[in-house]
Amino acid sequence: MKTIKKRLAAALTIVFALCLSLAVFAACGEKTYEVTVNAGTHGSVTLTPEAKDGKYELDKEVTVKVTPDSGYEVDSFKVDVDSVAKLDANNEYKFKVTADTKIDVTFKKQSGGETPSGETYTVTVNGAEHGKVELSPAKTDNKYEKGTNVTVTVTPASGYKVGSFKVNGTDKQLTDNKYVINDISENITIDATFVEKNYAVTVSCGDNGSCTVTVGEGKPSDTGEYTVPARETVVFATLPAEGYEVSLFTINGNDVSLTDDGTYTMTVEEDLDVLIEFSKIAYTVTVSCGDNGSYKLTSGDSEIQGENDTYKLDIGTALTFKALPSENFEVGTFNVSGDENATLTEDGTYEIASLSANTVITVTFVKIQYTITVNCIGDGTYSLAAEGKPIAKKDDGVYKVDMGSEILFTALPNEDVYVNFEVVGDENAKLASDNTYLISMTKNVEINVKFGGFAAEYSGDWLKYLDSRSTHLADPNSLNLNRISIVAGEQTCIIGGNTEYSIVSGNAKDGYTIKGATSTTYKVKYHYGSLSITEVSSYGVVTCYGKTWDSTCDNIPSDLRGKTWKGDNKYDFIGQLSISNTGITISGITAGNITVIDDTHICFVADNKILFMEIDGTTATITDVKGKVMGVFTL
Repeated sequence: MKTIKKRLAAALTIVFALCLSLAVFAACGEKTYEVTVNAGTHGSVTLTPEAKDGKYELDKEVTVKVTPDSGYEVDSFKVDVDSVAKLDANNEYKFKVTADTKIDVTFKKQSGGETPSGETYTVTVNGAEHGKVELSPAKTDNKYEKGTNVTVTVTPASGYKVGSFKVNGTDKQLTDNKYVINDISENITIDATFVEKNYAVTVSCGDNGSCTVTVGEGKPSDTGEYTVPARETVVFATLPAEGYEVSLFTINGNDVSLTDDGTYTMTVEEDLDVLIEFSKIAYTVTVSCGDNGSYKLTSGDSEIQGENDTYKLDIGTALTFKALPSENFEVGTFNVSGDENATLTEDGTYEIASLSANTVITVTFVKIQYTITVNCIGDGTYSLAAEGKPIAKKDDGVYKVDMGSEILFTALPNEDVYVNFEVVGDENAKLASDNTYLISMTKNVEINVKFGGFAAEYSGDWLKYLDSRSTHLADPNSLNLNRISIVAGEQTCIIGGNTEYSIVSGNAKDGYTIKGATSTTYKVKYHYGSLSITEVSSYGVVTCYGKTWDSTCDNIPSDLRGKTWKGDNKYDFIGQLSISNTGITISGITAGNITVIDDTHICFVADNKILFMEIDGTTATITDVKGKVMGVFTL
């Protein structure tokens, strides 16, 4: 055939040259086209007229005649240059040749038709290890009627491939592991063998580390190309250089996780392309920063840049964290993962000398607060307010308030009593006329406030109280009070048993009411460091001054009389306390000017001091006029 084509080409060349020389090229260059017929079994196809050398001239009309075998009919008819080509009632198709044309025809059994001869043939499959051979359609005993198309599917087991495939002893080519026996007309024997696959394994290893490959029971080898039998075990091992880590390990483009020792083991069942790369070890530093402040991360003189408070830094990086609170705020909490003792320096910094792990730094900010401590005693109380809103009072008198806030302190004395006000560390601190004091919180503040009470000094035989209006002198050793004097304004009065003035009512809290010869009555009120006398017109019960309980002091609770109390040696009065029908003795000192306030409170003078006794069950507590505990006694 090749020789014919060569001769035809030579002839055409001669003719072509002749045509050129005769200037009749157009007449000699007439084109021809090939019509090809592919017809299946069980029928035939003829072309009229027959082609000359398999070709037709342009516009030549050709008739296609399709003739099925007995018992068969046309299954499909296709003409590649005519998408709607159809056979007529005589199974004919006519067309004019305008291009190379391909005609495909297949046949099928007529419905209900029988194989004329009724012949059957057997397909024998010789079994093979490591795979299987299947026939379709499946038949009992693999017997097929004459003319049947049989599809043979060859499937290797995992890790195997087809070694050979023969039909009646002749090697045949599989397509997608399939072979079709068209129009079976004889007994068929199929032989298939399977052989183990070998796979190509290619390993590429980057810089800054090394890699090895171990196949089966062999020794580790450098990376490169390997031929590995199917289902063989392969171990890939990585060894990064110091300060580096595996940054990429993929097999056929898929990421693979290494074990802790940097290896990966697998069974080979396909070709493998392994890619390994190393990079500088990097750790993540994550900062969680609360409101009302910010932070800065630096390494050396350079500020570190990151995204969303996350920073990727090389191993060994020296890192400085600095907390930056907003105005009037300070760091509330500070934590560093992996460092339970992490603390900020006075300037708010924390240093990591060499980064060696993923690290989370957490910092929060809170309003700076200072403490107001209020010590309040006596006949009154106080209040605090911030921005016009009252602050709930605390029993311990200790308050936490925000830096920069302004706090209004107000002294609230009961009735008309003197207020002693002091701010520790500020000698110029004074209450305004409305008893208020404004505090701007820039530091801790301690306030002492005292209301009413006694302040006395003793000289010789006289107990002396002073202020700008009056002087009260009392002799604590006098039981008949004939040496007590009152000085009120320009008037000086001496109080005695039969003199023109006498004490007609009073107690330690409200003072004493003095009745004179005239209708004027003076009420004496005691304060810290002062005394005042005001005119009143009330009278009260006689108060006992050093007289026996039985004769004049019937307001003394009887269950207090005749008792002896033992003192605690931690205080000034360490002896005994005795309450008898004739008075009070404390640590061997006889008390004078005894005033019973109520069933559990008594005021008296002893050891040159005005003292107060408070009785709570079996315990009696003695304090001076400033509230200092002078003695504690128990029954």
